[in-house]
Amino acid sequence: MELERQMIMPREPALALWDDSFRDFSDAQMARFARAFHFSIANHTKRWRKSGESYYRHDCRAAARTLKAGFDLDLVSAVLLHEAIEDDGWEEERLKAIFGANITNLVVSVSKLPRTFPSRKERLEDHIGRMREAVPQDWRAAVVKLADRLENTTDTAGLSEEDKDRLFSETESHFLPFFRWAGKFIPPEHKIVYSIWIQEIEFACDNYWRAQALPK
Repeated sequence: MELERQMIMPREPALALWDDSFRDFSDAQMARFARAFHFSIANHTKRWRKSGESYYRHDCRAAARTLKAGFDLDLVSAVLLHEAIEDDGWEEERLKAIFGANITNLVVSVSKLPRTFPSRKERLEDHIGRMREAVPQDWRAAVVKLADRLENTTDTAGLSEEDKDRLFSETESHFLPFFRWAGKFIPPEHKIVYSIWIQEIEFACDNYWRAQALPK
């Protein structure tokens, strides 16, 4: 069999973001979403993940997950924009002028501060602490971060063993406790999906550590 036939062609995640569920949203929400979608494509198509794929695919997979789960379109838009401040260097006021305060506040809540910390651990603890302050005011911040972390832990293609060790260690030590704590703020109609996503991350962690324990 030819090599090309042996390869599994990846699905196009951007297509999962366009379906009939849009009819339930307002024109204003749709306009904000369209701008967020364009932002991800324009800023991340030429940025590459360690797996070799374009970074926008990560944005689209995480956003499609929240859309299919029935979350509001501003939350979906925030998922598309979740790297805008932390990695792309956009300023809060510029985002607010384009996407509005609702979406921008969510992006700010899940972004690490662009300043130097004495250690990676202290930067991470500051990140978690700021999200803990944000969630009681807007529970959706926890969902944005959960969707991002779920994609990270279930798509580790191209990561080195050191990268994966750090990813799963930090997920267990900091992110899972945060997600479980934030669960009390999630509305009843979204609790089941939220809990399932946490469980998927737990399974991903368990699978990784069990694989590491196998004889080499």
